[in-house]
Amino acid sequence: MTYKDKDTIQKSSGKAADDHIRKAFQSIIETTVDAFIIINQDGIIDQANSAAETMFGYGRGELQGQNVNILIPSPHKEKHNQYISNYLETGVKKSIGKIAELEGEHHNGNRFPIELSLNEMNTGGEKKFMGVIRDITRRKEEQKKLREAEHNYRLMVENATDMISRHKPDGTYIYASPICKHYLGYEPEELIGRNAYEFFHPDDYEIIKQSHDTIVATRVTYTVAYRLQTKNGNYIWFETTSKTIRDEHNKVLEIISISRDITTRKHLENQVEETKNRLSNFMESATEGFMVTDEHFRIVDVNIALANLLKVTKEDLIGITLTELSPGLEHEPRYREYQKVLKTGKSFSIDDLKIKSLFGDLNISLKAFKVGKGMGIIVSDVTERKQFEAQLIKAKEDAEASAKAKQDFLANTSHEIRTPMNSIMGMAEMLSKTNISGKQKDYVEAIRQSTENLLLIINDILDLSKIGSNKLQLEKIGFKLSDVIQLVITNNSVKAKEKNISLEYSCRQDTLNRVIVGDPVRLNQILTNLVNNAIKFTQEGRIEIKITPENEAEKHVNYRFEVSDTGIGIPREKLQDIFGDFTQVDSSTTRRYGGTGLGLSISKRLVEMMGGSLNVESKVNQGSAFYFTLRFKKGDQYHYPESVPANIEEQCLLDGVHMLLVEDQEFNQLVVHSMTESWNCHLETASNGKEAIEKLSTNHFDIILMDIQMPIMDGVETTKFIRNHMHEPHRNIPIIALTAHGVKGDNEKYLEYGMNDYISKPFKNDKLYHVICKHIDKGASMNSKNDEPEKPYDLASVKQIAQGNEDFVKKMISSFIARSQEGLEEMKQQLKKKEWQNMAKTAHRIKPSFKYMGIMDLHEEIQEIERIALEEPDASKLIHDLKKFESRLQYIHKELEKELW
Repeated sequence: MTYKDKDTIQKSSGKAADDHIRKAFQSIIETTVDAFIIINQDGIIDQANSAAETMFGYGRGELQGQNVNILIPSPHKEKHNQYISNYLETGVKKSIGKIAELEGEHHNGNRFPIELSLNEMNTGGEKKFMGVIRDITRRKEEQKKLREAEHNYRLMVENATDMISRHKPDGTYIYASPICKHYLGYEPEELIGRNAYEFFHPDDYEIIKQSHDTIVATRVTYTVAYRLQTKNGNYIWFETTSKTIRDEHNKVLEIISISRDITTRKHLENQVEETKNRLSNFMESATEGFMVTDEHFRIVDVNIALANLLKVTKEDLIGITLTELSPGLEHEPRYREYQKVLKTGKSFSIDDLKIKSLFGDLNISLKAFKVGKGMGIIVSDVTERKQFEAQLIKAKEDAEASAKAKQDFLANTSHEIRTPMNSIMGMAEMLSKTNISGKQKDYVEAIRQSTENLLLIINDILDLSKIGSNKLQLEKIGFKLSDVIQLVITNNSVKAKEKNISLEYSCRQDTLNRVIVGDPVRLNQILTNLVNNAIKFTQEGRIEIKITPENEAEKHVNYRFEVSDTGIGIPREKLQDIFGDFTQVDSSTTRRYGGTGLGLSISKRLVEMMGGSLNVESKVNQGSAFYFTLRFKKGDQYHYPESVPANIEEQCLLDGVHMLLVEDQEFNQLVVHSMTESWNCHLETASNGKEAIEKLSTNHFDIILMDIQMPIMDGVETTKFIRNHMHEPHRNIPIIALTAHGVKGDNEKYLEYGMNDYISKPFKNDKLYHVICKHIDKGASMNSKNDEPEKPYDLASVKQIAQGNEDFVKKMISSFIARSQEGLEEMKQQLKKKEWQNMAKTAHRIKPSFKYMGIMDLHEEIQEIERIALEEPDASKLIHDLKKFESRLQYIHKELEKELW
């Protein structure tokens, strides 16, 4: 074999080996997931694997022969050839043999991140370059997510309100979040390298060590509460949750802790614990029994007082149900109340309850209320209290019986005194009208003055008794101060004139004429007492009544009343005593000036009942000034019905009127006979009620004058018999009570009995005449025989006041219709809003007008509406009653409107 042959064989073998290597290499690069691209020195792609074609979006063989710049985005594309030239010329390797992160350009123009490894290779004596390209899009996305997660984690840690820290297994700080500065006062850097045990409260070491050992040994996440000391030496409560970080060999590398400030919660827990302790102490020290149940009425706690009450131990009670404690409870009304407590949370109580329990019968009071999901029940033994209440009731009944006995005694005494006084005064008055000598007239006048003084003393005693027993009722009616002042001046002017004392008053005219609402009779009594007192103790000079308005408002006005004199005055040390019952400055006063010493006491009490205070200023031998201030509601003409004209005798003649006097005292019969002789009327007498009924059955009478106390059948019994058992026209005959009683608000009492009016003994001729004339027209109307239908109203009182003025009557009718309709609408709205107090006030305001207009059935209905709204509001009943009232009122309005035609 020649050398040439050998050379040929070697070359053939080498070529075959190269082909084999090339094929193996080609196989490798075709199966790898990375892109392989080989370029020559001119940047032309000699070879690209399928991964490169897929990565850059080209088809099979499309990359071969192309400049590698098609895979490089601008601005790197233009510079690529220059990089290769510089390398070939200088041999300086900038990218060869290195791995770089660049951007590649997809066939569709999109850019994506790549990792490029570029190496030089020599093929057949020609330098070529091979690039290995990896698409790192997913890695970049993961890196981005990781950076975002790390950023968010840092933000969370640095801004968390909880402290986050990392520790070595021995407790040394590796990391502390910035919030540590807020809680502990340390910068995070100050904590790094220090051990957490330096900051723990000594009392918490044991529980902390226990938690540390647990998480190290068991891998559990552990939560523990403890105190850390701040930089200023204070302690803060934290609740810390800790978890270990371990290597693959389960070795603890570090401990991560998250700590939350629970100082406020701890304080609240301490307060709750203290409250529970106090409640427990209270329960145990309470004298009343107490139990707590769950939502199934099972007893979960009781105090010792309840156990003692039942004569058992606490253990005997805890765990049993209420139905076991009190057999049959589920059938009792209070069991449903217990259920309501749990459902609504509204408590309920029972004052007196007799129960049969598992441990004996009990007489108790209880109050149940919701406690958590269950119920608390306070139990009290009321046996002794009930016995005490029974004693109180008995004492009250005894006191009331004593008071009634006192009232009856005063009433009987009043009757016994007033009855002969009536005869004396009546006979004296009749005697004064006869032809008698001057000396005899003096005697008669002395009799009259003595009986009037005696009457004043009786009235004082009765008034004092009424006030002391709270029986005196104040009126609320419209009046003018001019009426009161004129009456006071008129009644006292004669006495003042006899002593040559000037009696004057000072008040603005607009004040005197203004209509106000109050009790004019009691105001007159107060001023009269003060003026009488002033006249009694003044020998010369003047007495002045001064009235001054103060603090006037839209609906109310205050008046200051002052009665001053130039009398003997009162020593300073006696000023506080003069308002006592039966009290005067000294014992000689009674002998010298007379009187009972009750006037000032009564006046003071009346002023206080009206909301004021009676005061006095005085200097010995210079005079005294008594003053008080009262508040009145402003009124108008609607509140101020004009009084009956003074010349009623000219308006109401009693010619031919038949009267029946029922009176058992012969002297009183004689007095009334003497008074009626000049009235041209016919008067018959009956000595008792039985005799009166017999006469009434067989005779016609226009009016009855009825004494109260009589034998066989008294005046009240007789009146009730007439009203309930006799037929028309006798049933509705006017009855006037002639009473010597003066204790219990006789006016209302006798009206309730069915009488039309009353007059107190002793009475004068004109007073009796006035009362009879006031009712005689009504009686005549009742007894008249006409076929006209009965009207639902009676305008007799209005017409009597009008004295023939029809325009005034129409004005009053129009005012009534408007005011009553206005009141009705107000009550409807108040009922809708359940404003019970306001509804009662409205009813009370309009009530008098119905009586004044003679609409007595509606007067009773509105009075009942007022009572229900005030005392026991019942919406359904008030709706029913108000609808009934409205229907009746509309009918009466229509009938009254006919009077306006």
